[in-house]
Amino acid sequence: MIRIASGSYISFLYLDYKYTLSQDLALLFESKQFCDCEIGTIGNQIPVHKALVEFRTKLTIEQIQKKLFGEKSTINKEQTLGFLKWVYCDVISDLEKLEQTFKLLQLTFPPSVDSTLEKDIARLYKDDDSKDFKILVKTDDDENKNEEQDEDEEGNYEEIPVHKFILLARSGLFREMFDNVNEKDNTNKVQDYSHKSIESLEILIKYFYTDSIELTADEDPELIVEELSDAVEYYQLNEQCNFVSELLKIKKKL
Repeated sequence: MIRIASGSYISFLYLDYKYTLSQDLALLFESKQFCDCEIGTIGNQIPVHKALVEFRTKLTIEQIQKKLFGEKSTINKEQTLGFLKWVYCDVISDLEKLEQTFKLLQLTFPPSVDSTLEKDIARLYKDDDSKDFKILVKTDDDENKNEEQDEDEEGNYEEIPVHKFILLARSGLFREMFDNVNEKDNTNKVQDYSHKSIESLEILIKYFYTDSIELTADEDPELIVEELSDAVEYYQLNEQCNFVSELLKIKKKL
């Protein structure tokens, strides 16, 4: 569904895809793709994405490990997986065991209505300190490029900070990019040569966190809508709900 709301000073463009943030994170949880740390006991370690787990619990991985798997703890792998399903998906598979896990971690149970997955990830979007990756977008204009410039010479780039797990969950293109990154040479950056505006990519990144795309009056709406249309295929987003037909409707209103 796409809809426009207009005001005196600002206009917004919202795109709602068939796959929601929670569904994409559930798939990421099942795949355990590109996890950057583990929690659990020897022989029962569970791979996790550090930034997501720490932000949702407000604890470090080391603190979680110490509290859940101390000498007197009875937490097993099954119960840990149940807790992680809440972290990644807001799923409660066993209420009693989840409450026990929360108490061990000294977390408030039940979680506040302000601590849902969607609200936490939306807040995470503004947490620049925990963003562990940067997208490098080439800003050179190929048409104005000096013909004598070495093709292998680095051009100008703009950096967009982001959480790696968000890109992994939401975009097939970035999953492929991370597959091809030489982590010995480049552990926290990935290059994107989309040849689209920085503005449209920033709007898309914000959508990854919030499940909504906001187009303000500061941007050229026709250009951004066109680029967002191209973005669906280019960034290999999950299936979208009537995207093409709804996009045609929105174009008629511009």
